[in-house]
Amino acid sequence: AHMIKDSSDWNGEFVFDTSKPDGAPKKILDTRKMVNVLNWKPQTDINTGISLTVKWYQEQIKHT
Repeated sequence: AHMIKDSSDWNGEFVFDTSKPDGAPKKILDTRKMVNVLNWKPQTDINTGISLTVKWYQEQIKHT
């Protein structure tokens, strides 16, 4: 959420309700199988990907 905020220049604040669950109890991400079996590697790092997605979204909402 903070990375999207930074990419979109949004100046609002987040309010987290810590009395509620925040998604999956355990988050696991392991790309080794994709790399080893499929010989796949991401071409875009996470920061660039988020920035490009935010820019794309902002362009889309201008046309609606």
